[in-house]
Amino acid sequence: VACGNFLCSGTSGSCPTSCAGPADCVPGATCAANVCTQQHIVFVSSTASTGLLTDAATQHARCTTLAAAAGFTTGTFKAWLSDETYTPAGDTAFTGHSTAWFLVDGTKVADSWADLTDGSLDALIDLDETNKAQIAKQVVTGTSANGTLGASNCSNWDDPSVSAFSIHGDTANATLNGWTDKGVTTCNGQRRIYCFQVL
Repeated sequence: VACGNFLCSGTSGSCPTSCAGPADCVPGATCAANVCTQQHIVFVSSTASTGLLTDAATQHARCTTLAAAAGFTTGTFKAWLSDETYTPAGDTAFTGHSTAWFLVDGTKVADSWADLTDGSLDALIDLDETNKAQIAKQVVTGTSANGTLGASNCSNWDDPSVSAFSIHGDTANATLNGWTDKGVTTCNGQRRIYCFQVL
């Protein structure tokens, strides 16, 4: 059972709605005013799709939906994608982010925007929003390691054909920019996206 920031046990399907202390919260979360609040999370999507993603804005909404279904109902979530109208490096919600990002199990990935874009992560982004491991999965990004528009992005996420290409990352890579810019892949295959909580 996914209970968001609350630690749950058993198989009843019932989630806690309040906490008495940090022990009642998942790793990386704290109990404040009887509510478990975790620092901003990042996850790889549990669902995959072709390169026909429409645009980054549509995928921001997808990230929000996935997070909410897993119990993360507060905050603003954005996809790590770039197109002709959007890049993470052009979004102050990303570039102004001065606190750490964590996986949903509490593992720290990066201390800040500067740390996220320095070429090396503190941990692999290999857990989805439900805390399930997604090992060695390709993740489409269209985004260079510094958060700017990469060389290819499935024709601005409008071409799911085998003849279209996108920069991709890999959940098995945390160094040498491989998490976001490992190489190029065709746009017809099923790929995941990264989702970041930015506010």
